[in-house]
Amino acid sequence: MPCPSCGKPTNVTDKRNEGFRIKRRRKCSICQMRFVTYEYLDSTKFKIVKKNGDIEKYSRDKLKRGILMAVYKRGIDEHMVNDIVDVIEVEIFTRKNHALTTSVLGSLVLTQLRKIDIVAFIRFASVYENYTSIEQFIYKINNL
Repeated sequence: MPCPSCGKPTNVTDKRNEGFRIKRRRKCSICQMRFVTYEYLDSTKFKIVKKNGDIEKYSRDKLKRGILMAVYKRGIDEHMVNDIVDVIEVEIFTRKNHALTTSVLGSLVLTQLRKIDIVAFIRFASVYENYTSIEQFIYKINNL
């Protein structure tokens, strides 16, 4: 892999298998810059079945974006969001069925968000469950 600083070849100094991802520490052979890359499992065989019946490919980036919107300005860094996505992907990838409904995926996200930040949980739930009134928020908060 080329160095992001000078574009010259890099060497892998450490490799760790972290479940469904591989973390590689790299060092440039010219400018000595150090950086980390991640390799993820090819998830193209996993499909998401939308509420209207449409089917789309699973996207780690789309899942991560949804979680990042829920945790916006909540003091939760991107590394923690990546850890949440990793936990969810372990759940997804160990299933025998390669088609996952949005309701199952949303429930997996809500389970993880509830553990780390209740406000992010409510934010995500409000979009995922399509809240249309303040009473729905109050009901969800009262049932925590």
